[in-house]
Amino acid sequence: MIGIRNFGRLGAFLLSLLAIVGLGVVTFVAPASAAPVISEAAATPAKAASVAPSDGKIVQYYNGQVLSWNKDTWNGAKVCVVTTPTEVHCFDSRKEADAYTSTADGGATTQGYDCSPGKYSYIVDAPNYSGYALAFRDWGYWQNLSQWVSVPWTVRSWDNISMSCKGYLRWGSGGSCHYIAPYTGQPNINIPSSQIFLQNPSNPPAPGC
Repeated sequence: MIGIRNFGRLGAFLLSLLAIVGLGVVTFVAPASAAPVISEAAATPAKAASVAPSDGKIVQYYNGQVLSWNKDTWNGAKVCVVTTPTEVHCFDSRKEADAYTSTADGGATTQGYDCSPGKYSYIVDAPNYSGYALAFRDWGYWQNLSQWVSVPWTVRSWDNISMSCKGYLRWGSGGSCHYIAPYTGQPNINIPSSQIFLQNPSNPPAPGC
């Protein structure tokens, strides 16, 4: 027969063995339970970075990437849609840009009037809308092209065909203004420019024009 003292030793041994086995189970299970949880923001960095940066630097969205803007190369893009003073969405073709602007809800502009919803005014550096294009929709103030390109930027064509805002281009604050009416296009012009102004058609011309 096992004595009481021996039985106690056996029980202690069994408890120690059980603790070792249990610890092994915990050690095996712990890595699975500690797997990192990936938030939606981390999984979709473009969405997480959609807030304009506080330092005023321009953020470019292009081919699924969030990039620092390069006004000389556009990081390889050909058509860029200006959505805020510090945010631009870029594409390889006008077709892609039009698809984006037709589905993206731009909301109200700084003046609370969005001209034609989903429509933008494109200024292009080659005739017949065939070159590099910048698209604008915000209205009511002079926008400096130097944010986006090296100036003067020579506009060789201007597509305002789908836009109900009227528009003006000028080189310098004292320069003469070049005008485009709502729903019109100018396929062959030569206008060195540093600023663009879109305006509600019922409002007066751009200041200085």
